[in-house]
Parts: sequence; structure tokens; C-alpha cells
Amino acid sequence: MTEIFVQLAQFTAEAINVTETLILGLEGDVVGDQAREVLLSQWAEVNGHSLRALSERNTFRELVEGEVDGWLGARHFKDLLHGIYGPDQQRSRSVAAELVASIGPAHYQWTDFAIDDWTFSELLVVTQPHRGIVIAFLAED
Repeated sequence: MTEIFVQLAQFTAEAINVTETLILGLEGDVVGDQAREVLLSQWAEVNGHSLRALSERNTFRELVEGEVDGWLGARHFKDLLHGIYGPDQQRSRSVAAELVASIGPAHYQWTDFAIDDWTFSELLVVTQPHRGIVIAFLAED
């Protein structure tokens, strides 16, 4: 578990966008969409965000094995607001791959525009038995 904290801290420190993370223990009976909503609510509360109503949010999309590294790497080095790529794309891909390896097997889903208080937001919700992770990329115009 310590490795995940180290990898998340490194990933966050080097990200081009404002990046927030949360790791939360989940009770055994909290799974699927319920686990995702618990994670989002806790992340929003901890960071002072306002979640949009479910009817106003974009749907979550699944990421399958092999897509997660690329999804994370792209958000790590591409400015959400201006669409400008950062200077070290290879480093971003490497940091993303290290983070995914430290997380291990999991269910990965992402969405955008889930909160009211930032113009741009892209969130990755990772669920595993007894643990969940939120990684949020934020930008304001």
C-alpha cells in the first residue's frame, strides 16, 4: 500500500494540470456503482467540490487493461484548458505506467464534467475489493 502513496505523490507532483487524489477503504458490501458514488462523494467533500446531480453528469466509461496507462499519461502531460502538450511525454507515460503497476488489478472508469466548481474536470475512479482511488485532473479558464 505504501508504494501506491509514493507513486500517487510523484504522479501528482509532476502533473501539468491541477491533480487531486484520494484513497479510501471500502466496506465489503460497497461495490460497483455504489462504490464509485461513495468515492466521488468523499473526494468532493475532502476537496471542497460540488458534484453535479447524477442527471447532469456525463456517463462513466470503462477503461480496459492496456488503456489505463495511456489515459493517465495523456492527462498527465496535456493541458486540459489549452490542449497543449507538456515537454516530457515519455516521462509522463513512464510515471503513469508505474502508478498503474503499483495499483494492480482493478476496475477503471472515467468521466468528465462531474463537478460544478471547475470549468474542466476529468476523473478516474479505480475500484478494488476493499479499496478505491480517485484521480482528478482539473483546469479553470
